[in-house]
Amino acid sequence: MRPVIVVGTAPGSNGANGWRRDYRDAQELLRGIPHHVCGINHAPAMCMGHFDHWCSLDGRHLGDWILKRQQSGGDTDFRAHTRMTSTPDGILAYWARGAWRAGSSGLFAVWVMRRLGYERIVLAGIHLMGLATDHLEGVQPRASYAEYQRAWNSVAGEIEPYVRSMGGWTSTRFGMPTREWLQT
Repeated sequence: MRPVIVVGTAPGSNGANGWRRDYRDAQELLRGIPHHVCGINHAPAMCMGHFDHWCSLDGRHLGDWILKRQQSGGDTDFRAHTRMTSTPDGILAYWARGAWRAGSSGLFAVWVMRRLGYERIVLAGIHLMGLATDHLEGVQPRASYAEYQRAWNSVAGEIEPYVRSMGGWTSTRFGMPTREWLQT
């Protein structure tokens, strides 16, 4: 199966728009290698490139984000995934338990991508380091990403062979992708 880039919008060591640099770097790394793209939370509403999948733990916002993407001229040829049971039409709901739902929408996206059969998952903009900022309206910002890091660590044995990251704590924890890794 093709590799997939999972794009989040967390600020990282490259500043508030560090996720955009991660995404560009991941696209460059995968140049010439057929791949898919999965956006997290509002990333596909902020970036008009093609997305094959859209994941969010909080499905309440997906309908608004999809509308924003449509109004901005973005395509809607993607599959949307959430853990919520009450979702807008066309959004697939999953029942993720334990760490899979406690480790951020990024970890939820990894869970979904693995269930869809992806074996090479490249994280971009999922740094999980520094001061945690709020990415969802109405959600209280956290003081740090420690709670998310614990959840990722608790499932690391299940995902380490399949996950690499373009930056931040997740790249320290899982390593950075290489073309060789992508093609094995």
